[in-house]
Amino acid sequence: MSKWFRSGLPPHQTALAMLGVKAGQTAVFLGAGDADLAAEIARITGLNGRTLLVDQGEPARRKVDAAAGRAGALVEFADAPVTSVAGEGRDTFDLAAITMDRWSHLAADERRRCVGEAFRLVRPGGRIVIVLRAGKGGWLGKAKTVPRELADEALALLTAAGSRAVRVLGELPGTTYVEGVKPRPTAGT
Repeated sequence: MSKWFRSGLPPHQTALAMLGVKAGQTAVFLGAGDADLAAEIARITGLNGRTLLVDQGEPARRKVDAAAGRAGALVEFADAPVTSVAGEGRDTFDLAAITMDRWSHLAADERRRCVGEAFRLVRPGGRIVIVLRAGKGGWLGKAKTVPRELADEALALLTAAGSRAVRVLGELPGTTYVEGVKPRPTAGT
């Protein structure tokens, strides 16, 4: 009977395509909202690259360690606030992904500082992607949609931080990807 039914896509295939990381690149995740995605990214960046996940507390560390173990990947963990990552220099990463399941619960100032920190950590030409997730709900757990106000705010925060090419990268049931690119310095600056 199973030959009649195809299995679905791997659970993180769309997210991996949206983040677009390549072997040897560096990625930082602000928030442990999707530790499994960070671990899958670490499988791509490999030992020649680097994947760092920043969040606070022992529960977040255990979540990251478990995800890394399932994926067979190396994910570094920094126990720090997502608004101020000590020990990491400016312009260090190719990608900064903000993946907090509590994004909408942060105060507006905390969200602004988190985006500012992502902007600081990403090198010129690097990307910042905010992964907004809606909670599960409705009949049989159907995913809700991400409120448009959250996506609009994410776009405004990326623009205010100095990002260029700010856009909604993709919208799926329950998830919206918002992207900004840190500009490269122009000649003479």
